[in-house]
Amino acid sequence: DPTAGAISAKVGVQINDITAPIISPFSSGNISATGTISATVNEDAMLYLIPSSETNYTIANIIDKAVYQLAVAKDVAASILLSDINPPLTVGSSYKFIAADYAITPNISTPTTPNITIVNAPLTMTVNPTGSVEQGSPITVGVSRAATAYLIPNSVLISAVADLDANDVSKVTISSASGTLSTVGVPVGEYYVYVSDGTAIVGPSAKITVEVSTVVVTNIELLSTALSLKVGETKTTEVVFTPTNATNKGLTITADPTYVTVTYNETTRIVSVTGVKGAAAPIQVILTSPDGPSTTLSVTVTQFPTSITVSPATTTNLKVGGTVQLTETVLPADAQNKAVTWTSSNPTVASVNSTGLVTGVAIGGPVTITATSTADGTIKGTATVTVVKTDVSSISVDPTTVTLTLGQSATVTATVLPADATNKNVTWTSSAPGVATVTNGVINSVSVGTATITVTSVDNPSVSATIAVTVNNVAVSSVTVAPTTTSIVVGATESLTATVLPANAPQTVTWASSNPAIATVSAAGVVTGVAVGTATITATSTADGTKTATCAVTVTPKLVSSITIVPATVSINIGATQSLTATVLPNDATNKDVTWSSSNPAVATVSATGVVTGVSAGTATITATAADGSGKTGTCAVTVTTIPVSSISILPATASINIGETQALTESVLPANATVKTVTWSSSNSAVATVSATGVVTGVSAGTATITATAADGSGKTGT
Repeated sequence: DPTAGAISAKVGVQINDITAPIISPFSSGNISATGTISATVNEDAMLYLIPSSETNYTIANIIDKAVYQLAVAKDVAASILLSDINPPLTVGSSYKFIAADYAITPNISTPTTPNITIVNAPLTMTVNPTGSVEQGSPITVGVSRAATAYLIPNSVLISAVADLDANDVSKVTISSASGTLSTVGVPVGEYYVYVSDGTAIVGPSAKITVEVSTVVVTNIELLSTALSLKVGETKTTEVVFTPTNATNKGLTITADPTYVTVTYNETTRIVSVTGVKGAAAPIQVILTSPDGPSTTLSVTVTQFPTSITVSPATTTNLKVGGTVQLTETVLPADAQNKAVTWTSSNPTVASVNSTGLVTGVAIGGPVTITATSTADGTIKGTATVTVVKTDVSSISVDPTTVTLTLGQSATVTATVLPADATNKNVTWTSSAPGVATVTNGVINSVSVGTATITVTSVDNPSVSATIAVTVNNVAVSSVTVAPTTTSIVVGATESLTATVLPANAPQTVTWASSNPAIATVSAAGVVTGVAVGTATITATSTADGTKTATCAVTVTPKLVSSITIVPATVSINIGATQSLTATVLPNDATNKDVTWSSSNPAVATVSATGVVTGVSAGTATITATAADGSGKTGTCAVTVTTIPVSSISILPATASINIGETQALTESVLPANATVKTVTWSSSNSAVATVSATGVVTGVSAGTATITATAADGSGKTGT
């Protein structure tokens, strides 16, 4: 009692029951997958729906295999909506009911039989609308499950699915609740709707009459309200009617055929416009529906050029620097834009300006000159131009004669005609470059004489002009010689310099000596001393023999500068000789004689020709003195030595004497000219034999002794 605040509870007491529950009544047979099944149990229990193939009726297996279970009250029918079972039951599968009570050990009922078999739900349809249907209006078909809906003429008898596919005028496959059959293009007449899942056929529906009623056009619009086209070009636009299902979509077209041709396709609702003639202003095309509404299409027709010709078409003799005016003719004559642009295929040969004036730039061609329509770049006209040269016809020079003083120059101007000659280059030559040279019209004097300067056209070598040139000398005012006096030794040279004034006068002079036996002079002014004395050297201008200058020359002897004696040192024996040679420098000294003298004639003497003789042992200096009084000398150191003994032999070399007897020994001293040839005698054993100072040996006692002769000159030489 909630109002009393008390809590009540119902307590159930389970009593162990040994009686199995009974299911009755129950559903069986074919049941739609979306249908409902039911069963009633005679006591409180758990009701299970299990596959009909199941035979294991233990409570654990029943619970495991059940696709659906619910608690039911005693004798109360329990319903199951099959569409609530998840996963869904498959068509063709079969099931049975079984129940278990709440006993401690559940009692299992007998499974129900016959079984429940799952089948497709019945195919049903709804059609809306039926009766009269305006052609083009949709028909909505509702189905209980997936199927195809067909619109079939009422005259066709349907007995199989193939009849539907063979006779439908409209059909739609419906996968969900509903679909739409179209009546667009369906002929006026009576029809029925059928649906089929490929096996079952449901229908016919209530009769449907497709009919046509008049729908009035209320407005006309164009997808493009303005078109621009060339003459001969066609463009289109689409007409949009309101309402879109208007019955009469025909149009009346008003347009000026002089400028445009207009056609209309009622099926596609396409308006086609073709340009006939160019118009200064847009052409107005009026499209009117029989129901009254109209619209206007603005069409701009332009007459573009179709061809261009250029005159003159060929120019073959345009000179470099010359011009030719080209003229374009644009057709048709009524083209609305006749402007052109001009271009040259080779502007380095022939250029063209914006008005078609062509100018020759360089020799060459043919060059293509093109006039291109600015309205249509594909329309062009051309002409060819060949640029040729303008030949040189004559050359004039100013001045025609030139007189120059040597060293001067002059400029000559050459004028090439005609003035517009293509190549005005010329060459300059001189008939006598040794007299006058020329460079680009500037004539330079080189020497006295005459020359002809020729200027010749490079373009036409047969055209030339000449200038007569005369070159005169500059008058000599004076000649000077430097030095004016000089002194040179015999054989020496000295260069004299002649100066001719003015500086631009001929500078050449001739040289002469008043006494060539004393001094000579070369053509270059080089003086050579020949002999002691004086001479006058004269320089005379070759241009004016009255102009001279002189130099006084004194020639003096050429003294000895040095004396060298060869050999510079000599060692000779007493009585020997040695020739000395005196070398006197310079080689061209005027007097190369020398006198010879000895510093110690007691040791060594010298002859007038330089032969030295050894007199006694010692040293002496031999001197050669220049005879020209220059005081130059040369010396040789002489050493005189004795001739030493080289060997001593005794005859006889052996001797045998008796005691008391004597034997004379004879010494032989070499060389024969040895300075000291005396010897001293000695005995190696005076008890056996003695020797006298003259080499006489006396026997004293029996035995042997060696007798020695020793050189007295200290050379140490002995004989035995």
